[in-house]
Amino acid sequence: MKRLTLGLTFLTCFIYSYSAYGQLTRVALISVYANRSLSDNPLDKIINEKIMNDSSFDLTPKVEDFANLINTQFLTLFPFPFVPKEEVLNAPGYKDLSKKTSRMNDSVFSIEGKVTPYIPASGYIAIASFGILDDVDAIKASFDLLPPDVDGVMIAYLSFQLEEQAGAMGMTIKRVRAYANIKIFNRKGQRIFKLKESEFSKGNVAGFRGFIVEPNKVIPLVNDAADRLFEELKKRLPKSLAKLAKQIQKDKED
Repeated sequence: MKRLTLGLTFLTCFIYSYSAYGQLTRVALISVYANRSLSDNPLDKIINEKIMNDSSFDLTPKVEDFANLINTQFLTLFPFPFVPKEEVLNAPGYKDLSKKTSRMNDSVFSIEGKVTPYIPASGYIAIASFGILDDVDAIKASFDLLPPDVDGVMIAYLSFQLEEQAGAMGMTIKRVRAYANIKIFNRKGQRIFKLKESEFSKGNVAGFRGFIVEPNKVIPLVNDAADRLFEELKKRLPKSLAKLAKQIQKDKED
């Protein structure tokens, strides 16, 4: 299966399959959410529990911005139509897909109990699309709820990392890195399109022996990194998808 990777200054990964992507007739956006754990390392998640439990650490506004950006600006850039948002979210059985999302039912254990790291956009449910940790059952089941001409479903999510920029004697300086992940799956639950992009926050925060000294300063960095990422997406994505659509059309004509 032919694959292509495009390297842009702010793009981490832009991969798709010509044969599968080019044959898509209609697609539905079935999940938009944010992961607020700030790390993929379980030990870091426990260390960051104070941040996640802080009332100021609310990613709801940013995940809503992300969902709005995708629905109003990005979906129209793809070379195939999408099922209207309301038709997806109001489909009988859509909410019941959460019963098949075993990956998203996990919580981070903390001293105060459990912390749920996944924040879905309004009306959506969170469906995992983390590579080997995909909610394949939920992805496959979603096709049964959608019009018969739908042959692809999209999942989009934000994630954030606290990344060390410098450190000495136990002290560290960290910046927040925001990631946008957009993936499309076929009826077999196989990923046929992947877009992963990232941007750093402009400011930073101090840490000591792994812990953030002032947790309340993290959310402004998260917001800044997300805003910078959204702006870059709006600048670069239209041109990139236009080039991909043109190449796909050329391949069809050949």
